[in-house]
Amino acid sequence: MPQFGRPDSTILVNNWQNELLANNLDVSIDELTPDDLDWIRCQSLNAGTSGRCEIGLSNVSTPDTGTRTLRLRARKSGGDFGTLNIFLYEGAVERQSWSQVLPGVYTQYDFTVTAAITDYTDLRVKFDVTYTSGTNLRGYVSWAELEVPNVPGGGGPLMLMRRMPTAYPAFGSQGV
Repeated sequence: MPQFGRPDSTILVNNWQNELLANNLDVSIDELTPDDLDWIRCQSLNAGTSGRCEIGLSNVSTPDTGTRTLRLRARKSGGDFGTLNIFLYEGAVERQSWSQVLPGVYTQYDFTVTAAITDYTDLRVKFDVTYTSGTNLRGYVSWAELEVPNVPGGGGPLMLMRRMPTAYPAFGSQGV
């Protein structure tokens, strides 16, 4: 079974807030199943400006080899062109980044993680929204998770062995 690192802490807030206009961003994008009713957003920006936030991910064990995927749902509102820049950090070290032009409706993005990671207990995702034209632009993220394979050699289906009863001769039969 795969392991999932989901938002569990807010580390940095620079021009971002959640749907309650608060700064505890992680609680709004940590669902098991995507939910666009709660979200985080970069505040209204003008061309040439940006906002950044950093979210800690829950710990996962060092996985076996296989595909690792960072997933998120995002959109923009207002203005012209907005880009969401996504950064995966291991502690203070940037391991990988992606950029996505934001549409006007929530869209799910699946990014393959190819970077080498050694400490799966200190992973973070940073979101940075930049705008090249327009005014009153906002970038939204409603859900995020990191999926990694299971731990090496473990976690396969659990098999339970059932002990079959020993056959005993019926009461009153010979030999009893």
